[in-house]
This record gives sequence, structure tokens and C-alpha cells, in this order.
Amino acid sequence: MNKKNISLLLIGILIGSSITTIYLGHELDNLYIEVQTLEHDLQKAEERAKQLEEDIQKKEEQQGAPAVQLVKDVDIIIDYQDDEFTSLYIQEYCEEITKKLLGQEVQSLEPELIFQILDQRIVKLEEKEYRLYVKSLIIAEKTSFHIEPVLLEEDDED
Repeated sequence: MNKKNISLLLIGILIGSSITTIYLGHELDNLYIEVQTLEHDLQKAEERAKQLEEDIQKKEEQQGAPAVQLVKDVDIIIDYQDDEFTSLYIQEYCEEITKKLLGQEVQSLEPELIFQILDQRIVKLEEKEYRLYVKSLIIAEKTSFHIEPVLLEEDDED
């Protein structure tokens, strides 16, 4: 009888530990995603601030030139709900490609060329390929890309 109680206690401890580990692992993943997102946002804000400071210096040197609208921010909106890691990676990838738009004159940007920067592009992530589709593009001081990534099947070779 005593051995039976001890074995039941140990089984209960093992089951409880397993459930706790699974729950904490999920929480740890969520916290990791949040930290990565915040670090990414901080890096993006620092790059944007540096670029804007450089552009302001250039404009101050020109002094007499008429005021022009400059791209101050590039916002990448990813429409992918399946995996936050994938979404974050694709967002970072797109921001790396589009960061050269910062500081450009809005009036001088060609909408079709800007659209083609990301549309139909293929991104590789952990042996999976995603094709990016630009669903909408807004060119202004805050330029926005609305991106929908689609997982490519291995036998699909468009």
C-alpha cells in the first residue's frame, strides 16, 4: 500500500511537471517573439532617425530649395497568421530591401517600380519558400506595403 501511494505521487509529479514544461515553453516562445519584435522596431527607429537627420542636414545646406515631401517611414504589413516567426522574418527581409526609400522625395518615386520591389519576390526560410504578393502600396511620407506571403509547394515552380 505504501509503495502504491509513493508511485502515484511520483506519477502525479511527472504529469504535473510535463504540463508545466509545455505551458512554460509556449510562454517562452511568446516572450521570445515579443523581444525579437521590440529589438527589430528599435533598430528600425534608430535607422529612420539617422536617415532623417542626414536628410535634414542636406536640406539645411541647400536652404533656398522649396519644401519637398520626403519618405520618413516605410511600414511593412504582413498578412500571415500561421506563424509569427515567419511573419517577423519576412517583415525584416522586406524592410531591409525597402530601407533605401527613406529620405527619397515622394514626388520622384515611380509607383510601378516601387510596387515591383517586393511583388512576386521569393523568400527562403528554413527550407521553405514563400512568394510575396503586394496587395496594396501607399506612397507618402509614411510609405506602406501590405504584403501577403504564400507558401510555395515543392512541386510548384511558377
